[in-house]
Amino acid sequence: MLKQVKWSSVLTSVAFIVVGVLMIIYPNVSASVVANIIGICFIVFGIVNIAAYFLLDIHDTLYRNDFALGLMALIFGIAVIVKKDLIADMIPLILGLVIMTSGFTKLQRAVISKRIGYSNSMIYIILALISIVFGLIVIFFLNGSNMASILFIVIGAGLIYCGISDLFANFFLAAKFNQFVKDFDTAKKEAEGKIIDAETSNEKTDSDENHQ
Repeated sequence: MLKQVKWSSVLTSVAFIVVGVLMIIYPNVSASVVANIIGICFIVFGIVNIAAYFLLDIHDTLYRNDFALGLMALIFGIAVIVKKDLIADMIPLILGLVIMTSGFTKLQRAVISKRIGYSNSMIYIILALISIVFGLIVIFFLNGSNMASILFIVIGAGLIYCGISDLFANFFLAAKFNQFVKDFDTAKKEAEGKIIDAETSNEKTDSDENHQ
């Protein structure tokens, strides 16, 4: 199972939970501090993705975009810290998009679980829809120019939900996907074994006919 888990996603989920808890515990913190926290999280996420890319086997990196994603996150995190005065009012937009992205990621996992025949794939759809709706509320109904304590509490709750639901989706789907791969490999080997047996049987039959 552990091979199917993308650990950068796990670290991101943990970061969501930590930031969410801090925002609920300290709802009156300044927008500048929140901007610094967001920037640091993106920088760490970027560094982890870049490091993970170079630690992967060369064959595993051909169809992955961890390096490009890591660079983008790293640059964005630095920009958030350097330009924090300019984007302080955009914090609800940024965190709302982060929450929505988490929802879209879970929606993709719902598609994967459906394709591998998991009967309870609706769980992922529900988790995804909650994240997407949460993100829309943060973006369109919470004003960045009105940094009241309720703003950070709501966003913090959204981040905590995203972190916990992402961890659940990551590990639970990894287990299901791992089982699916095992079943597929077993079925493939059995099919190959039957083909080999059939070919052996045909060769034996042809050999007997030639002797006759």
